[in-house]
Amino acid sequence: MSITHRQAGLYATAANLIWGFFPVYFHQFTGVSALEVLAHRALWSLLFVALAVALMGKLADGLALVKDVKRLRWFLASGLLIAVNWGGFIWAATNGQILQSGLGYYIFPLVSVALGAVLLKERPSARQWLAIGLAAIGVGVLILALGQVPWISLVLALSFALYGLVRKQAPAESLLGLLAETLLLAPLALGYILWLQISGQAAFLHRSLGLDALLLLGGVLTAIPLMLFAKAARKLTLTTLGLLFYVNPTLQFLIAVFLYDELFTKAHGLAFVFIWTALAIYSWGAWKKSPG
Repeated sequence: MSITHRQAGLYATAANLIWGFFPVYFHQFTGVSALEVLAHRALWSLLFVALAVALMGKLADGLALVKDVKRLRWFLASGLLIAVNWGGFIWAATNGQILQSGLGYYIFPLVSVALGAVLLKERPSARQWLAIGLAAIGVGVLILALGQVPWISLVLALSFALYGLVRKQAPAESLLGLLAETLLLAPLALGYILWLQISGQAAFLHRSLGLDALLLLGGVLTAIPLMLFAKAARKLTLTTLGLLFYVNPTLQFLIAVFLYDELFTKAHGLAFVFIWTALAIYSWGAWKKSPG
């Protein structure tokens, strides 16, 4: 069923709002191993996505992706990259580093441009290079002021940017691609969950029904915003989607500072000024290039 531009905008906004509030959800797992939460997210995502794809009548199409030897290696690579991204985000949310995760998703578009230039020999415009340079200065300010590299920000930005590049090598609908990726991750996830149970280290089934329910909910929360975003992407321009994406890290930023009282120093303020300026320059250039 076709949707209007207004509906598409609402779908994209809703998807980014859900992603933006993810830190609140994952913060509930503080005290639980990030790897255990990641394993459950991968496993329950597979089950929910498989059900959704089956209801769409596309299960055979999804399974065909992992039977294609040429595509298989790309989906294995993208699956591992999304696992790294998910794991890094979960660790940040459960270790008081939500500000770093927000920073990572702010700089992700600029990292994508830089990777495109290095790996795909794309030619960024002078405006894009300026934006990348300003973002790099912002990260540099944090390194000098805090005396440490914001590694979680860089891991999130780099893994997500590489994920996008890899997925270009094996194009597929978002939900079908996620089905292929989680199908390949499932043996590792299930094996790790069983090992935790056998070794007596598992939180799942050993703490509370509330925690168990939250872990199961991870599959639904992973799939729903992706489904909304996929529907919106058919109608909206990449520029509009890119601008709406900033709702996500902005919410993370606000949640970190105002809900969880994470430390926000003058150095953070200066760094974010550089990064927000970089994003304004980048987004303005993208908007000017967009049709209409």
